[in-house]
Amino acid sequence: MVADGRPPKHPEVLDTTPFDGGVRLRLAVPHALAWFAGHFPAEAVLPGYVQVGWAIAFARAQFGFGDDPCELHQVRFQRPVRPGARLELELLRDAGRPARVAWRLSEGGRPVGRGRMEFAAVP
Repeated sequence: MVADGRPPKHPEVLDTTPFDGGVRLRLAVPHALAWFAGHFPAEAVLPGYVQVGWAIAFARAQFGFGDDPCELHQVRFQRPVRPGARLELELLRDAGRPARVAWRLSEGGRPVGRGRMEFAAVP
């Protein structure tokens, strides 16, 4: 729970590792994450739009983009994310198009989701 008693909506960032052209974040998904409520009652699964939202939020924070992306491309979800998952989010800027960011989410080295986003302007 967050300080006001509501369930959290974001993963815990365990560490952040910059690399040439990008950044890698290790994330812990709380069991009490708000997005699991009702999705699905028999077996909690993180909705795909939340994965995309996290990729956008972390790209904005890491690279300084002011707005949400104006385009999303090739978004794919490959495995479900369950409560307690330990994830790795890799954000990679395109050297030829710095407003474009590819994202890859994995768990234990196995792909979970991926896609690309295009922001309107480079910070």
